[in-house]
Amino acid sequence: MRRITRKRSLVFAALAAMMLLGFAWRFGWFNLEPSYEGKTVTEWLDRLVLYTYKQDPNLGTLQIDRTPEAITADPAFHALMAIGSRGAPVLTQRISDPAEFPPEMPLSERLSIRWRWAWYRLRGPAHATFGVFGHWPERQKARKTAAAFTLVALGTNNHGGFIRFMETYGTAPWFTSVYGATNLVGAPEGFIPSEAVKLAYSVQPQVRDEIIAGVKQGLQHTNAVCQSMAVNCAMVIPELRDLVESRQKTQ
Repeated sequence: MRRITRKRSLVFAALAAMMLLGFAWRFGWFNLEPSYEGKTVTEWLDRLVLYTYKQDPNLGTLQIDRTPEAITADPAFHALMAIGSRGAPVLTQRISDPAEFPPEMPLSERLSIRWRWAWYRLRGPAHATFGVFGHWPERQKARKTAAAFTLVALGTNNHGGFIRFMETYGTAPWFTSVYGATNLVGAPEGFIPSEAVKLAYSVQPQVRDEIIAGVKQGLQHTNAVCQSMAVNCAMVIPELRDLVESRQKTQ
């Protein structure tokens, strides 16, 4: 009788432990990301709306940036700014994330693609870009743009800023898209850096001087990826556009 009772107790204890683990997982007790009002940095990034799409009969689908007023009124923007410097490591990770795999993709194909990613990065951009086309999942593009925007908007005082963004972008792995003709690329990181910088410049006036100084520093960077990114970002900043255009004419 005692043995049966003991077995039942063990079963009930195991069930209770499983329920507790499920409860903890459901409410994010094991999540290491900083949170605000019960949502993590990544969850707020997915809620932040920086742009919308509009169909044009002549030009097709156009991306339309939201106004600075609309972005600053967005609860997600407020949450990310409130999290502040604690969220910076998460933002850099989201920028560097490889492309997400479609849920229906089998494990064997995922492993094959990962090998191709490594091979393309080993050969270098000069070889990897030849004859390769593709795109990233739209949801992840929006998340990466939001992460880049937030990192720049935080500024250096909150462990963010343009320089940290540029260095994160310059060292992140390229050629990791799982869509397109070769299942390898699209935008190298899945988003366009200048779009995020342009939005941060317009939304956060207090970091404009910092952005300008950072872009100027990037124009002299020894890393070709960082320098190219800085050139593209300079083209969306009125104070720097003429400088870049005159520089290109003299080259």
